[in-house]
Amino acid sequence: MFYFYIIMIHLNILIPNGPSQFDRARIFVASSVEPMHQQVVQKALAAIGHSGSLEVKIKPLSGGRSGDPLYHLFLGSDEYVLRIVRHNVKAFAASTQFASDHGFGPKLIYTDSDSNALLMEFIRGVPLRMEHLENPEMIQQFADHLKTIHQNSQWLPPFDQFDKIHSGLKTNQKHYSDLNLDEISQKVEEIERLIAQCHFSQSPCHNDLHPGNLFYDVDGNIKIIDWGDTGLGDPLFDLARISIEFQFDAEQTTLFLHRYFERPPEDLEKAHFYLMQQVIIVQTGFALLDQKGPIHELVARNLDRAAKKEMLIIPADSNFEFPIDSKEAARWIFDTFLENTRSDTFALAVMRIQCVHVSREPK
Repeated sequence: MFYFYIIMIHLNILIPNGPSQFDRARIFVASSVEPMHQQVVQKALAAIGHSGSLEVKIKPLSGGRSGDPLYHLFLGSDEYVLRIVRHNVKAFAASTQFASDHGFGPKLIYTDSDSNALLMEFIRGVPLRMEHLENPEMIQQFADHLKTIHQNSQWLPPFDQFDKIHSGLKTNQKHYSDLNLDEISQKVEEIERLIAQCHFSQSPCHNDLHPGNLFYDVDGNIKIIDWGDTGLGDPLFDLARISIEFQFDAEQTTLFLHRYFERPPEDLEKAHFYLMQQVIIVQTGFALLDQKGPIHELVARNLDRAAKKEMLIIPADSNFEFPIDSKEAARWIFDTFLENTRSDTFALAVMRIQCVHVSREPK
């Protein structure tokens, strides 16, 4: 959305063709590419051996939520993404490399420790959608990818999977007294205590598995990008996020969990998973409050689900008009969360966790 006007700028690129030989390349740069980042592009092009025989086009890449500068590079028939990482750099690079090595992430071409820049291949495909996961093989592939991620033995920093909810409550409790945030806060605290009683092993997690970070490539494979929030956490957070984002029905959820655990999930695991789904629902509500104003993307992404009355986080029978205001959408989501916490399913999950916790206490 930034780049309707492209200007041509001649830049001196240091391309080593020999001990002391350099070339000059023509680069077409979008007017919104920051000058400081043009130097980073120069280094990346030099690192991949660009000889100057091909024109390079560079433009900002829209769609990211992280705030990191992203650029789309066109070099002949090849396309790349250059990302300048602003936080969690070491973990981001390591996880990107891990995903690349295991075939479910873009190939990592080059890293620059000075500027925290990563050059990756551009994934040719479309954002992963619900209809892609109507194919059972895609659900199984997804479960396999997540299990591989969670079994990764590399060092990662801890990631607080409740942080966005705590921040959302702290920011919004005084401003939105009509959203029952006090009751939501009490229920979230209860869920957090219950999940802690599950005594799960912390694992490397992606922690941000929304459709904008998931692609269905031209070869029919699922690709995972944007490892900015990667860190040690509860692996069921990732599983629950997928089930909510893609509105899995009971059959899809069963297939997904059976494939991930390589067996039917135990009662404690089912309870743990259900409670983590509620965490994702609340987190989604606060993400909407942060948008402030009308929202269009969520509606477009979920409209077909609402028509089929498969909506989990927004009631299908809501009489809304487009565009939907983010506060009203958040209200529906928070109401759904509170309704879920009063359900028999929630009570059963609580009972299962408490029974296991009591049985594990020393006698």
